[in-house]
Amino acid sequence: MFPSGRRVCMGEQLAKMELFLTVTGLLQALRFWLPDGKPAPSLQGRFGLTLAPCPFAVCMNPVFLEVICSTMAFFTHRISRSFSSSAVRSVVIKNVMVIGGGQMGAGIAQVAASTGHSVTLVDMSEDILKKSVKGIEGSLKRVVKKKFADKPEAGEEFVQKILQNVSISTDPAAAVPSSDLVLEAIVENLKVKQDLFSRLDKLAPA
Repeated sequence: MFPSGRRVCMGEQLAKMELFLTVTGLLQALRFWLPDGKPAPSLQGRFGLTLAPCPFAVCMNPVFLEVICSTMAFFTHRISRSFSSSAVRSVVIKNVMVIGGGQMGAGIAQVAASTGHSVTLVDMSEDILKKSVKGIEGSLKRVVKKKFADKPEAGEEFVQKILQNVSISTDPAAAVPSSDLVLEAIVENLKVKQDLFSRLDKLAPA
C-alpha cells in the first residue's frame, strides 16, 4: 500500500497550501491578542490519530475597524498641525457619510458613531438600512455584556447614545453636501465606485 521509504500522504502539499492561505487570510482580516492573564498557546499539541492543538483562548478584532479609527485620527492630527485653531474648527471631521449598509459599512458606521461623529448610513433600500442598524445595535450589546456586566442601565445608555449618532438615508446626493468625510463600502467593482464618486464629487462642498 505504501512504497518503500518515508510514508507520504499524496495530499500533504495541497493541505499545506490550503492551510497557508487560510492563516494568511485570517491574519489580513483580523488582529489577534491574548486575553489578560492567559498563557500563550502550547506549541506541543496533542497526539492521537492526528496531531491536534491544545485548547487556548484568544481575542480577535476586525482589522478594518482599527484602520478606520487610525485613519480618522491621522487626518485629524495632520489637520490640527497644518492649520490655525480657527481653521481647524471649520475643517474638523464631524459628519461622516458611509455608503453601503453591509457588514463592513455598518462596522465603519459603528466605529465612527462610537467616537462621537454624526454618521449617515446610506444604501438603496430602507429594509437594508434597518437591518444594518439592528446589526449595529446587536454588536453594541455584545460590547455591553463585557464592558457593563454589572451596570445594565449604564450599558443601555451607552448603546442608545451611540445609536443616536446614526441616521439612515437612501439618497446619498441629499446627504453629501453636509458631510465632512465620505466613505464607501459598496460592491467591489471599480467602475461602480468611480461612477458613484463622480456623481458625489459634483455635489460635495469644496
